[in-house]
Amino acid sequence: MTTLAEAIGQTLADDGVRHAFGVVANGNVLAVAGLTRHGISYLSARHEGGAVGMADAYYRTTDEVAVCTVGAGQGLRNAATGLADAVKHRSGVLLLCGDVPGTGPRRIDVDQDGFLDSLGVPVVRLTDLATARTDILRALRLARTEQRPVALCLPQDLVTVQVTERTPADRLSRRPRRMAADPAGTAAALEALDAARRPLILGGLGAWRSGAALPLTELGDLLGALLTTSAMAAGLFAGNPWSLGVCGGFAAARAAELISRADVVLAFGASLDHWTLADGGLLAPNAVLVQVDTWPAPTTDRVDIHVTGDAAEAAAALLDGVRARPLPRHTWREEVTDRIGHLHWDPEPSQRHPRATGPTRAS
Repeated sequence: MTTLAEAIGQTLADDGVRHAFGVVANGNVLAVAGLTRHGISYLSARHEGGAVGMADAYYRTTDEVAVCTVGAGQGLRNAATGLADAVKHRSGVLLLCGDVPGTGPRRIDVDQDGFLDSLGVPVVRLTDLATARTDILRALRLARTEQRPVALCLPQDLVTVQVTERTPADRLSRRPRRMAADPAGTAAALEALDAARRPLILGGLGAWRSGAALPLTELGDLLGALLTTSAMAAGLFAGNPWSLGVCGGFAAARAAELISRADVVLAFGASLDHWTLADGGLLAPNAVLVQVDTWPAPTTDRVDIHVTGDAAEAAAALLDGVRARPLPRHTWREEVTDRIGHLHWDPEPSQRHPRATGPTRAS
């Protein structure tokens, strides 16, 4: 038989987790030993906030979930800033933390559910030894498929208790399937492109994570569209002569002027927060804004058409649709060739959106 601490390390290692970052405390020391015993590399941090930052950065650079492990109570509270940042950036992080014993709270304990809920972090608690391995994988599935931090809470009085579940009831794929673009949303986007004369493609962090640069570039060439990115996806179209650079408060003045002339904006994997849209002052009031994202609903009321799906999958679907119709290739690129050729970084915010004077942070 295997203890719960050992089962955590074995189950995560078997399902492809390779790295963990953390601060050892009374509530997680045996779990850390279980991780390392099963081949998961562990890097110690000096502060819990730094440990979450490491796991967050690991996900952003590799697109793989890493473990961040901290103790209960004070250890978990120290992770607040890093967790909030990981939530905002939709980073898959599995937070393995100590938890209140089943016998009741101690002096050091806090309302961990309320604390994590306030940060937008869902909780999976390991209280049933008959489903422990399945619950561990359920937490990992949430972090992978929903691209968010998920807390796996380990009650201290169960750490050394033996689990009765030998194998998980639901073995997960290490790589979740990409979400296909919904047909209704794709059709609506194609209808909008039928009437477009100055299309613009905006790539966000979701587009970068899905590897959508190539299909988005092909779509732009087919439509004759200009290209731009959110701040978090800067460089997605690096070297492309039709790229306007970053969209938002730090957009170059000439780029902002061109962005404001777009009549259809296709946003792929971008949250479209007020930094990206410059508090609503960047796009033309009559521009049709199409948001492509894995979230089931638009992230802002400004969105006119919402397409649910992975950025690369949706770009491929739109490519097929454009080729099948076919839509006319627009002449906007030829009209603005001279302006794009003289684009440069402008440290002053564009006068077209004077409210956008703060730092630009978008996804």
